[in-house]
Amino acid sequence: MFSIHQCKWIEGMNLSKETNEHSDGFSQKSVNREVVFATDAPSDHSKRKRYLTAKYDRRTRQKISEKIKIENFVFDQLRALYSTEIDDYDCDIDVDEISDLETNEEKIRVLKEKLKSCPARPEEIEVLILKIFIQVHLRRMPEKC
Repeated sequence: MFSIHQCKWIEGMNLSKETNEHSDGFSQKSVNREVVFATDAPSDHSKRKRYLTAKYDRRTRQKISEKIKIENFVFDQLRALYSTEIDDYDCDIDVDEISDLETNEEKIRVLKEKLKSCPARPEEIEVLILKIFIQVHLRRMPEKC
């Protein structure tokens, strides 16, 4: 036999089941909440539009852009030095590697080593080395991104 206390407990279980579940399977809590879509939300055109696809913040994008500009400059100079329109030269200048070197003498030495097989005149090679060196230092080559 059940006591009154047990009957109230069983009755309470049935009540909570009835109030939390409806015939469509949704709980009462989710039925009472409103869903606000972007079209229903008040439009505030004064805010700047944000894109969810942006992976990097503005400062990082600027650093990456500067790095790409330096690399494109180096590739353009190498094409001119090797007198070719395509990248079929045997010289591979890594701008990150150059910027990571400690002293200016090391940077110039590594650039000279990489360009020693270049068919251009030595004066042209020296000019290119100085241009690359200046580009890396003037634009303050960013840390690796």
